[in-house]
Amino acid sequence: MSIKVEVHQACIVEVKNRIQFYNKLLNDLSEGANNDAKSSAGDKHETARAMMQLEQEKVGKQLKDAEEMSAFLEKINMQALQEKVTLGSLVKTNAGLFYIAAAIGKLNVKNQEVYVLSPKSPLGAKLVGLRVNNKIEVNAKQFILESIL
Repeated sequence: MSIKVEVHQACIVEVKNRIQFYNKLLNDLSEGANNDAKSSAGDKHETARAMMQLEQEKVGKQLKDAEEMSAFLEKINMQALQEKVTLGSLVKTNAGLFYIAAAIGKLNVKNQEVYVLSPKSPLGAKLVGLRVNNKIEVNAKQFILESIL
């Protein structure tokens, strides 16, 4: 199995773990709100309920983002051979490996650090469209594209 396929699978596992985490957190928050509603009254109760509702909304947004990320990852064509960087490219640069897919962050795959970037991120946006040996600069750091895996 190629490193690119393993990186992609690691991304899917990471996003599924996030979805499970956010679902559990929402469930726990709902249970807490239900239990709190049975036992409290007054201004403190209303404040606590409002804060819990805000937390539920925040976690709900994170869950929605993770679900969108999962759907996005499912659409990536792993078979496409690329001469230039596009969505789904695993890029080797002088500064490390970058997978252009979704805003997941750093993963460790086969004892290698891989940075999973959104094509909309500052570095991701500059990498998209490049070919081997192209150079870019982001935040005063130069990146040289060594290969597209």
